[in-house]
Amino acid sequence: MRGRILIVISSPNPWHLDRLSESDRVRYRLLEEGTIRRWRAKGYEATDAGRGFVPEDYLDLQHFTESGGEKLAASLAPQIEAIANRPKASEAND
Repeated sequence: MRGRILIVISSPNPWHLDRLSESDRVRYRLLEEGTIRRWRAKGYEATDAGRGFVPEDYLDLQHFTESGGEKLAASLAPQIEAIANRPKASEAND
């Protein structure tokens, strides 16, 4: 089952991140990257989303506007499709 789950770590609105000190922004990114590594080490697909988005892509700290949702969907679609097209564990053993 783990091979069919995608964990998405969503970056917050850059407007808020820009208010942090440089060292706090670095720590935040390291936390995101470490979280993704830990999920992957447990056998899950994991990725980040929202990097490169602009403040207008967010309604608030974490929720996307229509433009943000479209960007999110476009960025995740290839990974979701790849996961969906993998054979199920029971099929792989046939």
